[in-house]
Amino acid sequence: MIWDRFIASQMSAALIDTVVCDFESCGYIFRASGETVKFPGYKAVYEDLTEEDNGENGYGKNRLPELQLDEKLKQESISKEQKFTQPPSRFTEGSLVKILEEKGIGRPSTYTPTITTIISRGYIKREGKTLIPTELGFVTTELMKSSFPHIVDYNFTAKMEEDLDKVESGSVDYITVLNEFYGDFKKQLDEAEKKLKDTKIELTKIETDIICDKCGARMIIKEGRYGKFAACPNYPECKNTHKLDSADSKDKDPSKEVLADEKCKNCGADMVLRKGAFGSFFACRNYPDCKTTMPYYKDSGIACPDCGKRILMKQTKTKKTFYSCENYPECSFSVWDIPQEKRCPRCGDLVLKKKNKEFYYCRSKCGWSEGK
Repeated sequence: MIWDRFIASQMSAALIDTVVCDFESCGYIFRASGETVKFPGYKAVYEDLTEEDNGENGYGKNRLPELQLDEKLKQESISKEQKFTQPPSRFTEGSLVKILEEKGIGRPSTYTPTITTIISRGYIKREGKTLIPTELGFVTTELMKSSFPHIVDYNFTAKMEEDLDKVESGSVDYITVLNEFYGDFKKQLDEAEKKLKDTKIELTKIETDIICDKCGARMIIKEGRYGKFAACPNYPECKNTHKLDSADSKDKDPSKEVLADEKCKNCGADMVLRKGAFGSFFACRNYPDCKTTMPYYKDSGIACPDCGKRILMKQTKTKKTFYSCENYPECSFSVWDIPQEKRCPRCGDLVLKKKNKEFYYCRSKCGWSEGK
């Protein structure tokens, strides 16, 4: 075994093709999924082991023989098993990656970026662990199928991956591969541009109870870069928009709003908690007439050990939480861990608690701590 391992470590990697075989018998379609060895590489050293363990150690598991299109297969045995048809379940990230592997689409390094892209562009959305296609996703898929049927075909990506492997091995010139692809693609692209140039695609409009305060129309839900928002249906004549969580703020109870302890420095109005693309912040109630803003903070209820003022919980631009004195910059007190009411039993200084841990320690260098 040591000798086998040493020899295998000096050999080339194996090339394994993922294969799905559909075959017909008596009017029924059967499917077998497995692998075929394109180039054994280092696995040739373990060939005897493969035959002995029948795949228990991961070699030759679900191995299929080399098959040809329209080849007649010989029946060896029949295994009877009763199953009942179930509706197909929604994809999760794990099951979607499994399908990509089975179809030979992409590489492990591209699976996560692919899923992230289709979510960020609104083609699918997450509900718990489930991935659900959106209306935009359905419309985009139909357009791609009608305009680029060859590109969105499963076999295209698998063949392209195979051609790229040939380029890497030096058996095919990359110019040849690019010419074969780009010739047909350019024709399809030109035809699609002509066909879709004057085509206006309308998604289903979902009306809200919000009335546009500029033209009186009932506003509809739109989806943008940072999520859903209410927009006037008379765009571009009327470009009025509202955030959905604050569009009906005029009807909300003001007592439920989160206010800053300070008033607006410019007009004296209340500073109200808002949410933006980079997190929470306080904005003047008189927006857009007054555009004063200030960073979000929350009173920790603990007094600053250096000057006696309040310690405020704040956030950085990357949404990391830290604690600093409200008297900044006159007082430079600032810590990352959570300030506690109790004081150090050894020196009387401020006690801090590690985030997500039950570990307490003294801010000073006296060395006191407890917990894990």
